Amino acid sequence: MHVVGIVAEFNPFHGGHGYLIDKIKEKYPDSLLISVMSGNFVQRGEPALYDKWRRSRVAVENGIDLVVQLPTRFSNASSYFFSYGAIEILNSLGVNTIAFGSEIGDLNKILEIANVLYDNSSQLNEYAASRVKDGISFPKARDEFLKSRLVDSYLFSESNFSGKFSIAPNDILGIDYILSSKKISYDGDFFVVKRIGLEHNLSASIIRDNFYSQNPDLLQSLQDRFFAVLASKMSAVISNDFLQTKSTYDFELYNTLKKEWRTAKNTQDIENILVNKMHTRARVRRFLISILMGVDMPYDSNACGYNLIYPLAFNTKGARYLKEIKNNKINIGFLDGIKTNYINLDESLKTISEEEIRATDIYNILMSNDLYKNCEFVMNPQFIEIQP
Repeated sequence: MHVVGIVAEFNPFHGGHGYLIDKIKEKYPDSLLISVMSGNFVQRGEPALYDKWRRSRVAVENGIDLVVQLPTRFSNASSYFFSYGAIEILNSLGVNTIAFGSEIGDLNKILEIANVLYDNSSQLNEYAASRVKDGISFPKARDEFLKSRLVDSYLFSESNFSGKFSIAPNDILGIDYILSSKKISYDGDFFVVKRIGLEHNLSASIIRDNFYSQNPDLLQSLQDRFFAVLASKMSAVISNDFLQTKSTYDFELYNTLKKEWRTAKNTQDIENILVNKMHTRARVRRFLISILMGVDMPYDSNACGYNLIYPLAFNTKGARYLKEIKNNKINIGFLDGIKTNYINLDESLKTISEEEIRATDIYNILMSNDLYKNCEFVMNPQFIEIQP
């Protein structure tokens, strides 16, 4: 059986996701489709609009056979480490093909960009560091670097290199999937689906904006709770001893925060204090979430920390494959629900389980959810029966 994997946050599920699933099933009609999905906090550095159990259920109802969670330590990280964690899981699940949506829509072009970045990573970092000193953001510096390396490329010859050259966020994710696959020795292939425009589907960000514009009280409550929890955490953890365990980037943010956080009136104020050319708003938001949960963001793929397969939802086909894969040797951990396994877990699985317990508890506090009914000890992987 051909197994196809995708990475999606379904925050929320929308027409673009459905389009990707349809295209995969056209290409691989008898395949099993697995999705790695962020948990209750997404890569933009925000709590998800709906909890992970609801989002994974909707995904299965719309064509995914098996949804497994990307641990929070990866979903709350930069694009590369987000991708690294997801691809490691898909590789461990034995996928033959990794599919993703793309603005470019041309796998050969995406592979060429990935190869340039892979072969010139040190040069890129040096160039970006010099440009950041000039007030240029890292994404813009990366685009400049790529433009200089691709100017003689046959595949990009039709592009207008005399004007602006930029890589869209969705393409950056696709490129990072490929870079991550090189690191973990994934030996499958890739399938790229060109994304369709907003005239066909609303984006997830527009859907979220519309939801909160229609429910301003919910948004205000979320923001107020986030600031209150964040302030209590900062008062407890901002110390020199705590700072010494962090990376250089974390140290810079913590040092600024330690001096300035008491002047902030809300989370927006804190973000404005920390955002600069080196640290984007999404990066700062992920940093603040890491404070809430006490989860460090990875900066080195050689020390990303433990990863695992954590099923959230599946249909009959997905359940059958899950049983099959559990009987085989998996090179990362497997967590079949925290409720029944937590006490007997080895230390590595227990550590990552504790992170998910905290993440879900904090999410429920922020979203005013029932703290018992929605906690990790009560919720379990869901079997979704799909009617023919």
